Amino acid sequence: MSKHSTDEVWSVTINEMKQQHPRIHRISADRFYALATGKEDAFWELVEALPVDIRDFLETNKMDLVKETGNDNSAYQEICQAAQKDGHDVISQIYQIAFPEYMGFKK
Repeated sequence: MSKHSTDEVWSVTINEMKQQHPRIHRISADRFYALATGKEDAFWELVEALPVDIRDFLETNKMDLVKETGNDNSAYQEICQAAQKDGHDVISQIYQIAFPEYMGFKK
């Protein structure tokens, strides 16, 4: 998945000849969802709903992310610390790291 918001004509060079078609694009998730739904921030809306659903799933299934990932998981601990510093929950912090330039994520 692209880390940058993009929608560009896909092209490839084969035997030194550039090949492309105007209907074939390399497109990021935010741009794809915007195109599919007509809503510029549709991907953000989906991602915004996921933490609630994930928390519900974990609570329903009596799971604890710390127990599941292990206490010695330094990446998880770093994300937790950054989330606390930035005022996000852990899942929202992961989204901010993964999609910093996507439409709707700079709120």
